[in-house]
Amino acid sequence: MGDKPKQDLVAAPAADGSVRHRVGLDEALVPRSSLVAGPAVGKAMRLVAGRHEGLACMVKEMRPAAEGSSGPGRVLVELLPSHEVVEVAAEELGERGDRSRPAAAAAANGSSRPDKQQREGAREGSRDRDRDRDREQERHKERSRDKDRDRNRGGSDEQRHRSSRDRRSRSRSRDRDRERDRQQRSSRDGDPDSSRQRQQHQRQRVLPPSQLWLAQLIRVRVVDKRLGGGKLYLKKGTVLDVAPDGSCELRLEDSRQVVAAHQEQLETVVPKEAGAAVMVVAGQHKGRRGRLLQVSLASGAAALQLVGDMEVVRLQLDDVAQFMGQLEEEEF
Repeated sequence: MGDKPKQDLVAAPAADGSVRHRVGLDEALVPRSSLVAGPAVGKAMRLVAGRHEGLACMVKEMRPAAEGSSGPGRVLVELLPSHEVVEVAAEELGERGDRSRPAAAAAANGSSRPDKQQREGAREGSRDRDRDRDREQERHKERSRDKDRDRNRGGSDEQRHRSSRDRRSRSRSRDRDRERDRQQRSSRDGDPDSSRQRQQHQRQRVLPPSQLWLAQLIRVRVVDKRLGGGKLYLKKGTVLDVAPDGSCELRLEDSRQVVAAHQEQLETVVPKEAGAAVMVVAGQHKGRRGRLLQVSLASGAAALQLVGDMEVVRLQLDDVAQFMGQLEEEEF
């Protein structure tokens, strides 16, 4: 009975993508094939282009390119840390430690050493730092020589330096007096430029009706990668309450958790099935509700029938959101 072929195992790369030649006693080795540039199922990567740029992800499935296409296919990935599964183009993926170079391009170039370019860049950066340090040392020596020459010149230069210091001291004193007077006027007159009042003023800022599109009971999606430390990215929820400044309380669908968000961090969710309840959130029919008739992703528009007068209108997808409440058929 023949022996099983030995698997080619190596140390996992460092956090910056560089090659490691030593491992700890409890550290597991990884197959060398997993270090080859380009997407592979189960490989941890980073999105370096597209809508989800900057996020870490795990490759779930490789999908073939469209018929007649010579480029790379599509890839199904799980975004981290939100664990949302999305489909992206292969050229949007990069190696975990490389935030700029797409992995598909590295694989197309036949590179099996994705860290080579990083090492060369690190060496070049080290040489630049050495040159900067040498120049700084040279400037320091030159300043020391200048000081020695000034001391040897005698009292005339020393008097000029003393006079210059006196002028700078008087100037700083005048600046402090002006700043003290300004603060006193601010506290006396209630100047809104003070930091505390300025923050309160910003919190009380009211958006014009034309800019406020959030509404109660509409369905939205989180598009801010920073909200909740990234864990809420692409999560969907229902708006419970809206403030005049565009902030809201949002109840997430998966966890039922209620979080605070702003409309700049959200986008509308449009249902796919005909007959679903929707609300118009912008434009001439803002605030009206109706039933979805048809959605065209190609044209970015939707047709819906408004409740009440039964008018059929065609609107942009950004102006429509799924309505999670009950439609009132008596709206006339």
